[in-house]
Amino acid sequence: MSRAIVSWLLLLATGAGLAQQPKPVAVAVMPLRGAGIPESDVKFLTDRLMIELQRAGVFEVMERDRMDEILKEQGFQQTGACDETACLVEAGRLLPVEKIIGGSLGKVGHVYSAQIRLIDLRTGKVERTATRDYRGELEYLLTVGMRESAEELSGKRGSQTQATATSGTSQEQEAMRRLLEAQYEDKKKSKG
Repeated sequence: MSRAIVSWLLLLATGAGLAQQPKPVAVAVMPLRGAGIPESDVKFLTDRLMIELQRAGVFEVMERDRMDEILKEQGFQQTGACDETACLVEAGRLLPVEKIIGGSLGKVGHVYSAQIRLIDLRTGKVERTATRDYRGELEYLLTVGMRESAEELSGKRGSQTQATATSGTSQEQEAMRRLLEAQYEDKKKSKG
């Protein structure tokens, strides 16, 4: 009899633990808009962002093919990537999701930048933003930037507007060293 009670209590405790886990938030990720970056790279970075958002464990990310199918069925017309808040809200309200993510990737001079927003479709308000600026190679946005942006949008990482990691992989440390050297050289040149 005591064995049955222990089993029942374990089952009850396991059920209570499962009930306390928050339900993943349904999101759709609109294709990011690119400026100064090849379209194939923008598409690949958007795909990586979707994967990293799913890995964060907070979101249930809608598959791109399903999203495109629903938007087409609903007659949603867009020219290019939809990254303005009003456009994102309009598209998101046609989808079976609670929130929508969109934004842009760009290159200004030698700096690559990712600016991404999480929008609550109930209120139409921007809930969170993630911005990553990096002087160096575009690969940084793929290997680190999209992961950090996903963590920030999911609330697992605080805001950060510039890559300033002081530890990490040797590749990240080398990239940081180059960034700091470039900043030092820029300051040295500006002082004459």
